[in-house]
Amino acid sequence: MTFTERHYPDKIGTEQLDKYLSNGWFRMGQMMFTCWFLVFDYELFSAIWIRQDLQTHQFRKSHRKILRKVQNDFTTIVRPAIFDKEKDELYSNYRKRFDGYISENLKESLFDNGENNIFNTWEVAVYDNDRLIAASFFDVGTNSVASIIGLFHQDYGSYSLGFYSMLAEIEWAKSEGMQYYYPGYIVPGYERFDYKTRIGKVDYYDLHKRTWLPFEQLAIDTLPVERLRTKLGEVKELLNRLDLPNHLVLYPMYDRDVYPFSKRDQINHPLFLLCGYRDAPFIIEYDLIEEQFLFSSFNELMDLDCFNRRINRNGKSTITCYFPLIKEDLLAKNKKAPEICKALIKELNF
Repeated sequence: MTFTERHYPDKIGTEQLDKYLSNGWFRMGQMMFTCWFLVFDYELFSAIWIRQDLQTHQFRKSHRKILRKVQNDFTTIVRPAIFDKEKDELYSNYRKRFDGYISENLKESLFDNGENNIFNTWEVAVYDNDRLIAASFFDVGTNSVASIIGLFHQDYGSYSLGFYSMLAEIEWAKSEGMQYYYPGYIVPGYERFDYKTRIGKVDYYDLHKRTWLPFEQLAIDTLPVERLRTKLGEVKELLNRLDLPNHLVLYPMYDRDVYPFSKRDQINHPLFLLCGYRDAPFIIEYDLIEEQFLFSSFNELMDLDCFNRRINRNGKSTITCYFPLIKEDLLAKNKKAPEICKALIKELNF
């Protein structure tokens, strides 16, 4: 298993969309994908997929207040999606609110700059008289709705239009007898996506058990990124005691295929330890699936100058590598940190 997977179907039927969503997949452009990890501002996070059971859902008092306020003052239309100049202008306004890269236009965001849409996409459109002030897009399955993107004009900030459009999607999905509403992922420790949990009670997809569980049962210390840090931290502590050089490296390229090398030859985790000396560098990974450490040598083509020190959003220094890394040989694997350290010591003749 890999931690990021992508499928490029020619068409997505409604039942097929339901199946993808129920297995923790989501839409990006004109593909379906799933991932365990995300990198923001030179920092690694876990992606947690959530959904809402509409059969037991009840709008909170605050939700009903937002729905009433917008629907009393403006006109809301739910219909098959229409992509036009109005939506493009709204997207341009929305895009200005974000730092970092975001698709240049709506066509790139939803269609990968193509013309074909493989999904059954609908929209919530909110008008102030003839002026489009908010729009959201969602894909419709047989018994599921997946919220894709919400746009709103900043002139109407007091109406919470971005959140309103999610509530309107839920309201429509319930009226159509849908069972599940999928708002995508949240990112524990990165507040930008927390608004998705405001829709009410949700479940999360457990990546190991491959099942949906109540969100209240989510334990932060069991997240993939926390497990990686903890296990690599065990090795790092032992190496520090021995005064052996080691650095924790953020590796966003972990899910990229490097031609012509196989997955076995590549570094497959977004965090690893760079160990040893410049003339004898080694890599220690922790395999989350097999729950064991992997100790490998570098390919002779590896250049240590590709490792750079960056400052993340919290002001902490992070060593990163955006260059594809290839392993030369797998020298040892073991479930215990002390044993993997012994393997490194042996190779270094320390």
